[in-house]
Order: sequence, then C-alpha cells, then structure tokens
Amino acid sequence: MSLKARKKIIVQAAALLAAGMSQVAVAQTAASPQLERVVVTGSNIKRVEAETAEPILKISRDDIANSGKATLTEYLQSLSLDGQGSLPTGFGNGFAAGATAISLRGLGANATLVLLNGRRLAPYPRADDFQKMFADLSSVPLEAVDRIEVLKDGASAVYGSDALAGVVNIILKRDYKGFVGKVETGTSRYGDGNRAKVAVTAGAGDMATDKWNILLNIEASKTDEIHYRDRDRKWIGKGDTRPWGYDPFESQWTPGYNVGNTASASVAGLIRNGTTSGAYQTVSPCTSALTAVVMPKFTGDNGCSYDIGQLRSFQPKLQSLSMFTRGTVALSDEWEASVEASFGQNKTGFDVSLLGTPGTIVGPYGVRGYGTGINVPELTLSANHPDNPFGKAVRFRYAFGEFGPQRRTNDVDISRVMASVKGTAAGWDIDAAIAHSESKLDQDYTLLSIQGLINAFSSPTTPSLGYYRMGANAGSNSQLLRDSILTHGVSISKTKLDIVDIKASRELVELPGGPLGLALGAEYRKLNLSAPSLSGTDTGAVQASYNGFFGSEKVSAAYAELLAPVVKSVELSAAVRYDKYDSFSSTTPKVAAKFVPIPQLALRASYAEGFRAPNPAEASPNAQAVFATGSIYDPVRCPNHVQAPGATAADCNGSAVGGFARGNPDLKPEKSKNINFGFIVEPMKNLNFGADFWQIKKTDQIQSISGQEAFNRPDVVRSDNNLVDANGNVIPNSGSAILIYAPFVNKGSSKVSGVDFDFGYRWSIENIGRFKADLHWTRTQKWQLTDNGETLDYAGTHGNCDVSNCIGTPKDKANVAVTWETSTFGLTALMNWRSSLENKNFKGDDCQQSFADGTPANGCKLPSFYSVDLSGRWNITRSLQLYGSISNLFDRVAPIDTITYGGINYNPMDVAGAMGRYYNIGLRYQFR
Repeated sequence: MSLKARKKIIVQAAALLAAGMSQVAVAQTAASPQLERVVVTGSNIKRVEAETAEPILKISRDDIANSGKATLTEYLQSLSLDGQGSLPTGFGNGFAAGATAISLRGLGANATLVLLNGRRLAPYPRADDFQKMFADLSSVPLEAVDRIEVLKDGASAVYGSDALAGVVNIILKRDYKGFVGKVETGTSRYGDGNRAKVAVTAGAGDMATDKWNILLNIEASKTDEIHYRDRDRKWIGKGDTRPWGYDPFESQWTPGYNVGNTASASVAGLIRNGTTSGAYQTVSPCTSALTAVVMPKFTGDNGCSYDIGQLRSFQPKLQSLSMFTRGTVALSDEWEASVEASFGQNKTGFDVSLLGTPGTIVGPYGVRGYGTGINVPELTLSANHPDNPFGKAVRFRYAFGEFGPQRRTNDVDISRVMASVKGTAAGWDIDAAIAHSESKLDQDYTLLSIQGLINAFSSPTTPSLGYYRMGANAGSNSQLLRDSILTHGVSISKTKLDIVDIKASRELVELPGGPLGLALGAEYRKLNLSAPSLSGTDTGAVQASYNGFFGSEKVSAAYAELLAPVVKSVELSAAVRYDKYDSFSSTTPKVAAKFVPIPQLALRASYAEGFRAPNPAEASPNAQAVFATGSIYDPVRCPNHVQAPGATAADCNGSAVGGFARGNPDLKPEKSKNINFGFIVEPMKNLNFGADFWQIKKTDQIQSISGQEAFNRPDVVRSDNNLVDANGNVIPNSGSAILIYAPFVNKGSSKVSGVDFDFGYRWSIENIGRFKADLHWTRTQKWQLTDNGETLDYAGTHGNCDVSNCIGTPKDKANVAVTWETSTFGLTALMNWRSSLENKNFKGDDCQQSFADGTPANGCKLPSFYSVDLSGRWNITRSLQLYGSISNLFDRVAPIDTITYGGINYNPMDVAGAMGRYYNIGLRYQFR
C-alpha cells in the first residue's frame, strides 16, 4: 500500500472517530413509536428497549459466538462479574461434581439467581459444600440462546429469594423460522481432550402471518477425559513441588508420608509399633514397583509418598445431550398460548485419588476411627497377619496403589415443561404460566467395603482367601480377595420445582415524560429435595462419610412495580414484593432513578433490599453432612492454650477433627441492602463509557459455626483416652476429640463493594471493514466479613475459603474484546485478565505458604494472569460458514498456586493456562 493510500485511510479513520456513525441507546430520551416495547430483566413493565435505571449487561448471540467459547458456562465464568464461589466443570472432587455455576460479586452461587426465559429452574440435587443450592448451567442449550441479560444489582423485589448479588436471565429464541446445523471438533496442543459437537435448530411458522410457530433444538457433545499426568506444563498437576522450592511435607497433593508420629495412608503400608514408641513403620521398601505414582523419597519421610497429580483427572469425561422445543399458537388477535419442554443429560466421569484405609468416618450409626470404635468394629491389623511383626493387633495405614484411583461418575438428567398464555384484556398485558422442572443425579463411586477390610486384615472369614498383603506383597493377593474389598456406593438425588405465576402490566396515566406504568404479579412455588447419601454410608458399611439432605419449601408471593417517566429527562421506578414461607415472611422494596441532563449523559442510581431463604440443605433437620475442619485447638485437653498432662502437642497446636453439619429449622433468611449508582456517557457517536459503583451488605448470614465454637458445645464426641488429674482420677469425657457438631446458624455479616467500568467503541474504515472494541472491568474494593466482633477484608487475597473454595478474591478482573468484520470475514481477539493475589487468608494475615527454606513463597503473591483467545469466521456462501478458535493463543502457563484445592497447583480462574492452547473448528449451515 502506498504512503498516499495509507494517509487517506488515516484521515478517513480520524474523521469517523470525530463524527461517529450513530447514537447509542443511552442517548435516547424518547421512545420512537415504531420501536417494539419489551420487558427487560429486572422489571415486569414493557418499555422501549433502552438503558434502564438498573445496570444490565446485555450479551448477544454474536458476543457468545465471537468469543470462541465452547459452552455457556465457559463464557459466563470468563466475565469480569463472575467471582469467587463459581463452580468450574473440572471441579470433580467437590460436593457438586460435574455441575457448573456462576457467582456474581463473589457472594457464592446461591446468591446469584439464574432464570431461563424469566423463570426459575430446579436446582442441582447436591448442595455444594453441603449448603449452596444453585441452578446448573451445563444443561442450557447453547444454540437455542438468543441473548443473556445480567442484572448487576439486587432484584429480590421482583424475583424473590437468591437474587442478592444479581440475576442471570438466559433468553431463548422466539418466533424463529429457519434452520441452523452445526458440527464442530476441537483438540488441545497435546492432542487430547478431544471434543465433538453436533447441533440442529429448526423453526417453522410465523406468528404475524401464520399465527403459529414451532421451534426445535437438539445438541449433543462429547469431550474426552484428560489426566494431569498428560500435562507437561511445569508445575501444573504435579503434587511434588520440590523443583520449585516447596517442602513436600506441606503439600496437600503428596500423601503417604510418615514423618515422626504423623502418618497417612501409604502404598508401602504403614503399621504402628504396638510395643514401644507407637510410631509407624513401613511394611515394605518404597519402590516404584508399588505404583507408578511413588515420588522420589524426601528427607525425613520414612513412608512412601505418592503424587495425586499422577492419578487425578484434570478434565472429566463429558457426554451431554439437550433437547428443547416450543410451540406457540395465536388464540386470537390479542392472545397466544405456548408450551415448551426441554430435556438435558450430562454424564461425567472423574478419577480422584487412591482408596485408603479409613481414618475417621461418620454417619448416623456413630463414628469409626483408629482406636475409636463407636457402635461399629475397629479396623486393625490382626496379630496373625503376616505383615505384622509385633504379635498383637495394631493400627495400620494403607493406600491401595494396585487398584488405581477412585472413580466417580455423576449422571444428571434435567427436564422442564411449561405452559403459558399471554395477551391483553381491559388494557392489561397479562402473562401467566405453570411450570414443572426436575433435576435428577445418579452418583456411582468406587469405595472400600468396611466388612471386606475387616475380613481381609483382621479376621478372614474364608480361610482359602487368606489375609490381604500390603505394599510389595500386594501382588500375591488373589483376584477374589481384591474383589471382596472393592464395592460401589450409589445414590439417586432429585429436586422438583413447581411454579404457578401470573403477572399483568398496564399504562395508567400520561406523564410529561411518558406513560406511568404499573405491574402486578403473584407466584406460588414448591420445591422438594431428596438427596440421600451414598449407599452404605448410613450404616458404616463403606469407607465414606454420610452426606444426606432431605426437605421441602413452599412459597407464596405477591409483588407490584411502578415506572414513572416524570419528565423527559427523569425516570423513577419502584417495586415491592412480599414472600410467605412456611416459617417466615419477607417484604423487599426497591427504588431506582435515571436522569438524562443532556442526550450524551445518563445518570442512574438504585437502592434495593434482598433476602436469601434458608434452603432445605440448611434448614431441614434431616440434612446432615460431614466436613473436615481446619486446625483448631482442644479447650479441654489444652485449657487456655496450655497442654494438660497426658495431652499431645496436636491438641494445642491444632489438628484436623471431623465435623458434622446439621440443618437448623430455626434459621432466618439472609438479608441484604444493595446500593448502586453510576453514569453512562457518549462523548461522541459510537463511543460510550460507563461506570457503576456498587455495594452489597449482607446480614444474618447462614453458616455453620466455626470448628472452634463447636468445641465448646457439650456434644463433642471423644475417644476413651481420658486425661488423669493430679490425684490419679480419670477426667470423664476428656479423651481426644473425634467429632464436633456444627449446626447452621445466622451469624455475622459481610460487605462487598466495588466499581464496574464499561467501554464500547464502534467504527468503520472504507474498504477495510467494521470494527468494535469492548472493555468490561470489575474492581472489588472491599470484601469484608464481620463475625464475633472481628472484621476481615478478603479483597485482593487468597481467602475467603468458605465462599471461594480457596480460589481467592482478586481485586480486578477484566475482559477486552476487539472485533473486525466484513460481509465475508470476521476476527475477534478476546483477553481475560485477573489481578494478582496476596497469598494470605485475609488482609494483614501472615503468608499462607513458604518455601522449604522458610521464606515466603513467590513473595507471598499469586501473580496476575491473562490469556488471549482468537476466533475467526468465513462466510463461504450466504448459508455456509466456516469458523474456528484458538483458546490461550500464546499458550501461557498458569502461575503456581499450592493453596487452592480446585486445581492441582493452579488456580481454577486460570484454567486456560492449565489446559494449554486449544483448537476448535466447525461448519455452520443456515437458511431462513
């Protein structure tokens, strides 16, 4: 290109930058009579689609397609609005393994309300962290999505419970006529994680002319499983972090060690010296012949540590099928009726770690632990066992390397049927519906049979099978003996949600700025939850603790809303809702205002109160779940932090104790107060910028009492190794703690605040094409938790683990997208970025992780991370399109993160950096 031609293009570009092309919606102050009036998320009053007083992020079908993301979950979790507490697909070790969720403002998945076409879905049948119930995003049919609207402030006054942090409304196509077929495939740079997808969407009939329409969407996909051992990416998935300066004894991913009197289940077999010190010793030498995952021994380890990263799945095996159909018919010129039905199926399979002999397991039957049998037999190594040199029954620890990793499968079926009518009567726009949705989860986990273990290690009931040998001797075990130990735990969990609602809106009087709008509505919901624990956990028959949830809730609600365009430049709105539950009621108001002093500037503000009702997993007395506590001290064996005679250092320094959470029917709802104010400015055509300050204060938080608080309750379960006082008298109920009970209660408050920045620019260059650039940046200034009179701030740190699953709370997250397109070609570059984190649980805390030499690891920081995705489109003909994408274009490696448990040595927010570069290509055929 000549210099003269380049100058011409630059001059043209400058002219376009100065003049712009068109005015964006924010500058509109009056509705054009030709524009359709629609209902926007967060309101039930029809209006001309424009910027409202509430901040709404509108995501188009093209935005999703241009991102190159393969699933709806991947797209939503890349948004700057998504924070701690969201659930990624690869979190197979969690309570809600296989499900996905979004967490606006980092307040947790249960504080974000997800709607499909403006109505609720049945929640996932297993509560994450045995508390958080949420709508699973993985079953939403991506190709049927028309747009997504994310309401970024509280909306309980319109939608009721769970909308504390905001609302994600997924809106499917309506009145669609035509056909779209897609086939696509993808693979990683390592040639694994292969993905295949087929999708068909067809619609017929036109409501305007034919008076009917029918839509059908079918999608099927399959993604191959990836194991961490297949990832040669520095520290990604490698439990042994010695090459990067860490102490392996501090790693959560290298069990099997035997250091001093501390031992965990080992592939070499560990037996406790029953005659002298009580220390553990190995049954056989630690060699790689035991299992392919044995680590090179490290100083001080007399056991046989192994690397979980060589066993666990990085990405589960995924198979999904979804079907959606809707039929709509005009009943008259004023009324129409619709029936829609959907079905989604997701099958996941995930490898976790080695199965090992149990430490403490808990259930309704009582407690089982080493040296502590309550209502069930203890598991010890028989005095006659050939691997026992002590001549008496002793405790032992063994990880079954010969079995390979535990396998978990989660198969989810989600179904929904809804019938609705819409129309106009007596000046009212009426919308009524009845809906039923279900979510069913089949779980199947490979487990160890407790009776099989007792027979094999303590008292063989079949002499011909003999004792089960450990470590290097495991090869002599017969297949029949192995089969007698392995079993399966299964469960079928269900949620059912029934909804009946009706809403109506109309214009009342004409105000100087437009018509005064009124909306009224009523709703009835009934939710049933049945989530039994894995089979055998209720009796102690298998090596797994009990986690079961049962309950129901009924809700009746009524609400009203007003929209008042007082003058051309001022719009006011207000809403109030009353919800009646079985055990409480709630009234939540909301007010908002928009002021447009000049066409290029809009100011807006809102105040809302919200609530989150205690769900059945939290409130039902039939809900019980086991959890592992953090390091806490025992006030009985260590009064005033002073070690009592006969106690151990662990009693004072803190040791992990089993915890049992229970539902509490006396819970009150969580309450919130939301403040939002900001502006949108259009300094020139096609260039707009906006900022919104937001603050959410939540009180009466529902959480289980802390482990330390539970220690002060009278129902602590203890061993029989009671302490003895100075006179030689046994102190009753002073043995080592085995189990603490931690019921859910209303306690503490939290305050989260920050700013959202949004920038958009559109321009064209003659003979070159159309361009657009978008920036969405969320800064979380504070994330404070107040409990027992103490306030902690987690913003910019690796906490709060209770909400974030130890993912952390970055202060800044941003998405930047730049698109170039012509009638034939399109190209989009998308950058996702998060800021660095202090490796501290909260601001001002000590560093959580150190190198082996005692210095703070990586300067006590988790570095910032970004990845760039590139997607392209080629319209070969008017009907045929070739498209493709490259995720993590520059193949950047996620920073090492040894604290989170959502990924092995990487943060789940940085999953693209753990996966590596990924390629996707597809064909799309369309006609209308």
